[in-house]
Amino acid sequence: MLLPLLGTHCGTGASARSRPEFDGEATLALAKTQTDFGPRVPGSEAHSQAINWMEAFLQPLASLVQRQPFQIWNPHYEESADGVNLIASFYPEKTQRIMLCAHFDTRPEASAESPPVLEPIDGAVDGAAGTAIMLQMATILSEHEPAYGVDIVLFDGEDIGLTGAGPEYQHWFQGSRHFSSFARQADYKPWFAILVDLVGDKQADYYQEPISLQYAPDVVRKVWDVAAALGVTQFKQSRGQYVYDDHWILNRDAGIPSIDITESISDYAHWHTREDTWDKLSAESLAAVGKVLVGVLYPEE
Repeated sequence: MLLPLLGTHCGTGASARSRPEFDGEATLALAKTQTDFGPRVPGSEAHSQAINWMEAFLQPLASLVQRQPFQIWNPHYEESADGVNLIASFYPEKTQRIMLCAHFDTRPEASAESPPVLEPIDGAVDGAAGTAIMLQMATILSEHEPAYGVDIVLFDGEDIGLTGAGPEYQHWFQGSRHFSSFARQADYKPWFAILVDLVGDKQADYYQEPISLQYAPDVVRKVWDVAAALGVTQFKQSRGQYVYDDHWILNRDAGIPSIDITESISDYAHWHTREDTWDKLSAESLAAVGKVLVGVLYPEE
């Protein structure tokens, strides 16, 4: 069964609506653990190690941790690989739920280099950072009861498509496509979803992404208003660059109002290159995103 709303919470569950702190340094360390595995390309040993590590990290924190297996097609190598979405559910008794998500896989090709190099990348900003924020949020959720139930979903197979695969982006977003088909079958309807991807570099700013504004303008407004109230200046009250990402699939295929907290691709010089490494990350920048997520989940009364 996908995302059952039954179970016993494993954390201490401190008083509802208390607003915890988000630890950027701990999040930076979680990102480094991922990049230390190496590129997490589906089918690789590093990919398997990362999945096992994330699952072991989440199991003592969440009410329920599920693997959602599926087959990933790698068009770069023209072969299939085992893929896994990881789903961690917190406070399943709460019927009003928010979904938080990121992708953990990394790109098999440094496609933004000139010329492109068929060599996998570390994916520090593009993958590890968002996943690290999700894992740190899991730690917070296990210790502090939020205002809403929360499901954290870590997608596989997001970054494996070929360049120039539009308009349908064939072979991209494979994990969220698989998740969306099951979400419809299970009638899983969270209030909204927040995707975190391409975040955490030292100069990152987060503009309001146009696909998010198209499908879920109220959610964008809510999140950016929280950022403004908290004084998180990295969140800019203006429109950014279109980013086709897992949130597009969640909106289009699952009918889940979803937004993307993301840096504009043109603002990160190391996107889809072999230079997307751990040293590009900043604890302060990671904490800016985490602080806003905490503000959404723990509103002041």
